[in-house]
Amino acid sequence: KVATVVHNLGCYLISAGKYDQAAQIFEQALALRKSLLGSKNEDVATTLYNAASVYNLLSNYSKAVEYLKDAFTIRKSLLGDRNEKVIEIMRRIGGVYCEMGEYIEGMKWNEEVLNVMRADLGDDHLDL
Repeated sequence: KVATVVHNLGCYLISAGKYDQAAQIFEQALALRKSLLGSKNEDVATTLYNAASVYNLLSNYSKAVEYLKDAFTIRKSLLGDRNEKVIEIMRRIGGVYCEMGEYIEGMKWNEEVLNVMRADLGDDHLDL
């Protein structure tokens, strides 16, 4: 429960625009969750995902990508590669690469999202 409270505090700090403090709190929540739950846990992936959001807001794109990729690996192993949460992380990774000016790498991630969605929804679906 302590790890969840610390994680939630990080979310509140993001909402308040206190990104530096939120990053520190998410690091604490991440350490707690990893020590209590192990590194291959959905709650750990959630904290990584939210911490990545803060690092993206702080323009620390390399840290954001690192944490998003870690969250992607965890969620993909737990939920499969066609899960909505996994696809969302892939979109976010592509977006951060584009913010970094690494457009080709960003396109690779977004093309993979499109491939997964086409496989699941078909070429004629409105969401494509």
